[in-house]
Amino acid sequence: MLGSLISKLEGLLHTENWIRVIFVITLHIYNNSSPLGNLLNSQPTKCCYRYSSLYYIYVIIVLQRPIKSIIILQHFRSIRYNKTKFQFKPNGFFYIMVSFLGHHGTDSSSANNILNSNFNKSVGNTEWLGDGVYFFVEGLNSDTTTLAAKWAECQAWDNTSKTHKYKNYSVIESQIQVEEEKFLDLTVEEGVEVLGYLAEKYIEKIKSIKKKPSFYDGFLLNLARNEKVFPLEAVKGNFYIKFEQERIYRINLRTSNCTICSVYDPNKLLSNSSIIKTGKIL
Repeated sequence: MLGSLISKLEGLLHTENWIRVIFVITLHIYNNSSPLGNLLNSQPTKCCYRYSSLYYIYVIIVLQRPIKSIIILQHFRSIRYNKTKFQFKPNGFFYIMVSFLGHHGTDSSSANNILNSNFNKSVGNTEWLGDGVYFFVEGLNSDTTTLAAKWAECQAWDNTSKTHKYKNYSVIESQIQVEEEKFLDLTVEEGVEVLGYLAEKYIEKIKSIKKKPSFYDGFLLNLARNEKVFPLEAVKGNFYIKFEQERIYRINLRTSNCTICSVYDPNKLLSNSSIIKTGKIL
């Protein structure tokens, strides 16, 4: 039966039909509503692998020609993304890529150093989305260049000395490109469910923490990455961030005002980085 199924699929595996075939296979398996889904679910060690019993479904199809094997990696929510592209690797693997722009605000001296070398990651369980380089990305606010500039301006202020640590700031724009299966989007329902799953999985570790943090997002995401629960390379989420006016007047809101993304491996995920805006701290 499996041989007959593969023979039928083999004729469909042309470039223009990849997306259709991947979506059909994935949705059928996830819903378990077709002979294909029943077949693969009945032979999980040979044909279908569910990643942590959540959203990642791996389908292995073995072909005699034109290549030995193709691994189709598909997250059933990929259809939601507008900015995706498909990429072949030299070994025959087929990946879905998510690509978007990010803006990072910092002092001008650091910006020049970044372009000459690379970004330094923010590290620690108290970081918003765990370890990584942080960018403002399009989401709740489309003017992410201005957000990055506002962040650089307010970060210049040293509250202890009551002076500015630097007088000039820059905004770096980078292209972020990540394999879809290694990207966690906390701005959609499925992503929030993943974070809830991690909270349940690590409840005993949360209980054992003596000095409780205000938020556990970074703690959970770092654990998931370090213990290889999920292959997280980039995480996106909505947050309320205090800029200059919010800090001066101590304005706290429950409503998020921006979307940020944490990039764990800047050497791998970032490209075309350049300074697109500079300014002076007044």
